Amino acid sequence: AATLVTQGMNENGAPDGDRKMLELESSCLIVIEPFTAHLFRFRGPAIMVCDSNRPFDQNDLIPFKLS
Repeated sequence: AATLVTQGMNENGAPDGDRKMLELESSCLIVIEPFTAHLFRFRGPAIMVCDSNRPFDQNDLIPFKLS
């Protein structure tokens, strides 16, 4: 099980809209839209498989603090 926290961002990287929290269970499929900061809070061991129809974007590794 895990919690997914998302925050919409504008094109300048500033928060835009409400922060959302979603409880995830095993074997679920999620879609994260562009301009959405996100983090996963896993409880216990976890395996996450990611897939995309687009090449990996190095900018996706830029940390954003969701406090």
